[in-house]
Amino acid sequence: MELAIERSAKLKIKKNSYEVSFPTVGELIQIESLKITLSNGKYGEMLQSNMVSMLNALDYIDMVAYFSTLCPDILRDSKVDLTKIDALDAVELLEVYKDQFIPFWKRYEDLAKGKFDKEEEGDKKPKGGKKDKE
Repeated sequence: MELAIERSAKLKIKKNSYEVSFPTVGELIQIESLKITLSNGKYGEMLQSNMVSMLNALDYIDMVAYFSTLCPDILRDSKVDLTKIDALDAVELLEVYKDQFIPFWKRYEDLAKGKFDKEEEGDKKPKGGKKDKE
């Protein structure tokens, strides 16, 4: 089954462009493992805390995990480990992560969850008809 979805996206950081592609299964595992490692095993707890500071830290953890795995050229060009960048200097990278990478990644997540199929089925249902019995 061939899917009609872009398999890569270009991220632009200053004068540089980086291509990022959908992950392999191994890369997915690596990303999730790196999130746990970077959070010292506290990723789930941080997520559940709902504290603004923890949610902000999770954004950085996610950014480092995804960029390190899917776009290591960003690391090469930054000439520093992403975990050692000053938080204020990392704001630009975080902006790229949120504005350019997340929309691309959301398409993958939607596809992985089967959302495209459900939306297409929902579009075909007649509006205002009888409700399905449960």
